[in-house]
Amino acid sequence: MVDSKVMLAHVLNWLIIIVIVTVALLVGRDARKKGRSWTGTIVWVLVSIFLFPIGVGLYFFLGRPQGRSHAADDQV
Repeated sequence: MVDSKVMLAHVLNWLIIIVIVTVALLVGRDARKKGRSWTGTIVWVLVSIFLFPIGVGLYFFLGRPQGRSHAADDQV
């Protein structure tokens, strides 16, 4: 029988992995919408993965391009 603490640790590990992947996808999607190149997008996704959660904060407070997105241009 599996110990309940071990089972809880497995569940928490999977939840953390899911959150990291989800955040990386959101950062990548936002970077592309804001007009970053593919190289820049990949760099920010890797930073957000490897420095999670600090990398996500760095992107949204320092690295995120300012101004309108391409999606906003389509709606005008």
